[in-house]
Amino acid sequence: MNSQLQAMMTSWQPVLVPYTERQYQERIALLNKLIDGVGENQAHPLATLLDIVGVAVTHYEQIHYPVPASTSLCFFNKARSLSPRLGIRSS
Repeated sequence: MNSQLQAMMTSWQPVLVPYTERQYQERIALLNKLIDGVGENQAHPLATLLDIVGVAVTHYEQIHYPVPASTSLCFFNKARSLSPRLGIRSS
């Protein structure tokens, strides 16, 4: 493997999709640092990196920590002041 590809493998490692719990925890730590530094400033030079790491973390979470559909529906209903039964608006 040439040196350029070797350098890319090393430098891109922190933003690749995690496949182990250890890699996931490393990405979470990086994500938290990026959130602290970037905040909500979309013009920040690291804002795109924040998005990329967030997508990688989300991918891992969807596979390893799926949210049951019933939980999602309850959250949706609660957020919109709907009854858990049939989505009837509560008073």
